[in-house]
Amino acid sequence: MGTPAPTGRRRTISALALGVAILGLLWAFVGPTQVGGPMTYAIVHGHSMEPLLQDGDLVVAARRGSYGVGDTVLYDKYGGLVIHQLTGGDATAGWVSRGLNNSWDDAWRVFPADVRGEYVLHSTLLGATLRWLARHPAAPALAAVVVFLLLSLPLPRRRHLDPQVQRLTRQSRCERCGSVVMICALVTVGVCMAAVALLLSRGQTGGTSWYVAVASLVGSCAVAAFAGRAGASGEAEPQRTLAALDGQVRRLPCDVPIEGVPLGVSSVADLREQSVHWRSPVFHQQFPDRDTFTLVTPAGNPTWAVRRNGSVPSTRHAAAAPTDGGSTSAN
Repeated sequence: MGTPAPTGRRRTISALALGVAILGLLWAFVGPTQVGGPMTYAIVHGHSMEPLLQDGDLVVAARRGSYGVGDTVLYDKYGGLVIHQLTGGDATAGWVSRGLNNSWDDAWRVFPADVRGEYVLHSTLLGATLRWLARHPAAPALAAVVVFLLLSLPLPRRRHLDPQVQRLTRQSRCERCGSVVMICALVTVGVCMAAVALLLSRGQTGGTSWYVAVASLVGSCAVAAFAGRAGASGEAEPQRTLAALDGQVRRLPCDVPIEGVPLGVSSVADLREQSVHWRSPVFHQQFPDRDTFTLVTPAGNPTWAVRRNGSVPSTRHAAAAPTDGGSTSAN
């Protein structure tokens, strides 16, 4: 068998790095305080915060550097969470709190150590959904079982006219270039840049969220540059051809013969067009001195061959069909 293409290892590293960057960004901005994140999520019980909050709403509170009178905060009290507005006092002596719908102050003081975060937003729909799931705990388990069974069902395979295509497809594996990783990396770069700009506008440049956002931005930029090399127009072969055929290539061992008449193609774009026309994959085989990309069709096998680590293609030209009714190998 041929030497594995370096794009596979590159794609794996890029995907892992991108996943770590995305998880880090999510943790920095929406992670719950229970795991060190800046957000606290709670369900409202009661009517003390009407008309702002209704019974059953999902409320989200974000941790801040400081709080003051007028802020609506979520804080710990007597083993539970309370969301009320700070109406007086200070951080040293403790704040006075009151519900918007109440005519009296709470009988306790709120200290900075008690505060989980300041109210950011709420959702009635998500709150109702979570409460329904809490009343019907078997529903998520049943849904998971249904999804598992659906995924376990054999999917209908696309039928090919040529039995050889079916045989080669079973003996090959899907091979993709880095375009998907590249797109995800660029999207992540944009999100990280927006997050950094938001923190700069708020003056929050010294906390954990700031360092995680900057690290995620740098990491996603590195992933985008790293993944972009796999599909760059100046990349050496066979990576260049793999990028042009991304999503339509299947890796086939070099010791598996492809029967049929090899037909030369003028460009890799021509091979891609024919692959779309015949709705059939291109089979990639690696040899010591070259890489071949072959499309199996009833009219012949269009083949594009490139020299290993070179930029100049070495295409195969049409071969005459055998006169004895047999077929020639494409390799």
